Amino acid sequence: MFAAAMFAATGTAVLNAAQVDTVLVRQQWPWNTEVRVEYVVSGATAPAEVSFTFRNGGVTVPVADATALKGDRLWAGNGTHVVTFNPRDLFGPAAPNEYAAFTVDVTLGTENAAMGDKLYRIVDLETGAVEDLARGDFYNGKYGKFETVYTAIYYAFSTPLSDVFIWTDVTNNIAWRTNKMVFRRVPAAAYGSWLMGRINADTTISASRHLVQLTSDYWMSVFPVTQRQYEMLMGERGGYFTNETEHVERDGYPVCGITYNACRGKTYNWTVDGHQVTSSSFIGQLRTKTGNTIEFDLPTEAQWEFASHAGQFTQELYSGQTWGSAAIQRIAWCLDNSSSKVHVVGRRPPNAYGLYDTLGNVWEWCLDWSDGKDYAWTSTETPEVDPQGVAMADVTLDASGNGNHIIRGSSYDTGRGYAGCGARRSKNSTADGSVGVRICCPAE
Repeated sequence: MFAAAMFAATGTAVLNAAQVDTVLVRQQWPWNTEVRVEYVVSGATAPAEVSFTFRNGGVTVPVADATALKGDRLWAGNGTHVVTFNPRDLFGPAAPNEYAAFTVDVTLGTENAAMGDKLYRIVDLETGAVEDLARGDFYNGKYGKFETVYTAIYYAFSTPLSDVFIWTDVTNNIAWRTNKMVFRRVPAAAYGSWLMGRINADTTISASRHLVQLTSDYWMSVFPVTQRQYEMLMGERGGYFTNETEHVERDGYPVCGITYNACRGKTYNWTVDGHQVTSSSFIGQLRTKTGNTIEFDLPTEAQWEFASHAGQFTQELYSGQTWGSAAIQRIAWCLDNSSSKVHVVGRRPPNAYGLYDTLGNVWEWCLDWSDGKDYAWTSTETPEVDPQGVAMADVTLDASGNGNHIIRGSSYDTGRGYAGCGARRSKNSTADGSVGVRICCPAE
């Protein structure tokens, strides 16, 4: 049906030195009707726009449905790229059955550095493989639907539009909350200082507004760790499971009742021992599974709050809506709407970074120790840089040597008064059916 051919691309890049070196067209027949086009790009400093012209004997073949072209069809950087298509879908049912001299021209246009930004990270909990997904991968249609306009906007929404990117299809594939773990890059380094603390939510620990600055980007898991993800690494479900009789998508429920010590181990003391964890802990097992090359850990309290707000610091809720019952129930599972049960992750609107369940469903452990007091840093003029919280020496320990740590986000069995990005509580490292965990790691 198609003549296989290798030829130099006729197109060249605009405003840059990128070029297409070779193009190889292969007819997949007889095993299927698809055509495979491989092309090699060199000299690019960022992903470039790419377009395709299909010809038969020098005459352009009109395209009926451009979405039938799959693969690196809109943006491409250096290296070998592949697109495939079914001729009937791409050219339409009225297209000829045979082309005697079929060729493909690949043309590069303007480069766009933003298309090379690594926005999501996928960790395979079976193999330990880690894959980073670029913005261009999503525009090329490789990972389903996404949004760059935040549809839960109310009132004065302040998140920079360039930071709004939500992988909406992450909720439609159970693999992303069972045998794989998905992370979103949090763009903190370039943001500057911001006001951390309570705006108008209730809290059991004072949370005075004060300036903070984070100097590095980091990755935050899109969902709280689920029952199945925990079991994949630890060999047991762990903690509590309040919906034990519900079998539909039970693996997608967040792990509940996992202690701080189970997360990272009791041996090492945060702030003194840094990010060291015991190998038998959940985070230790996650590091081992991925080859001990990534420093997974709990987020600091400041990292958690920055990620939850997602650039929206004018309101307590990441939706930008004024704090109140209806607004909270819209985005969070709390005592008002949860029926006192934990819920499958990803069933409430995410924030502008595409993080789900940061408010409601389960509380989430932070690295920080808690002395039960307000923040030590209270300046609204000079930012505290990369805060780590209080030292263990300032914390009262129980007979077993356990002290309180900060938990954030509220849960299914707490009132809406705790559901706010700035609200905080403290918790001793003992089992609690409303406490879960979200994982963080530094961006390279």
